[in-house]
Amino acid sequence: MTKPNLSLPYYHDVLVAPNDTQLHISRGIGEEQIDYLIFYSNTDENVAKYTNDRERFRNRQSFERWLTKGRIVYTLSGINDVLLGICWFGEEKIPYRTFLLPIDPVLYQFTSALRVYNGMRRRGLSTPFFQRCHRDFMENPAFSQSDYKGFWAATSVDNIPAIKVLEKLGYSRVTNSNENNKILMVIDHQTLLQNV
Repeated sequence: MTKPNLSLPYYHDVLVAPNDTQLHISRGIGEEQIDYLIFYSNTDENVAKYTNDRERFRNRQSFERWLTKGRIVYTLSGINDVLLGICWFGEEKIPYRTFLLPIDPVLYQFTSALRVYNGMRRRGLSTPFFQRCHRDFMENPAFSQSDYKGFWAATSVDNIPAIKVLEKLGYSRVTNSNENNKILMVIDHQTLLQNV
């Protein structure tokens, strides 16, 4: 069962897959879902290729260390609470790089990330899952009370599906790829409000 963040009201939503299967979006992550997360992070080829999740979620200890950053986690799950995807947000300033667009980095104080695992990719679920997670997170006091409400995400320059999901929500690419092949994408609060 999903373990909610007790400092926030419980959040649950239903996302209907193209085959009419009901999937569940929840804030928090359950013990068995953590096991799935660790498994996917260590076995999914796309996760290995495009993220550093093999390090971030190598085992329970690395997961617990990551959680201390204060991330708000959302899960996409199917029957029996099986983890199908994960999304998270947290307060973290955008890393300074040379920006392609004239942006004020101070405005981008929240990081975001999305993973949809192997069997669920290319089914039209990533965008609505990420939209609903954004919508709920914007009600979080850490976000709603912040003076700066922009989000940023880092992704591999060759992770075209992730870039397309971010662009559908209104994120814009603001850097060239760095030595790790990562680009930064940002979205301001007003643009996000129009797209969620």
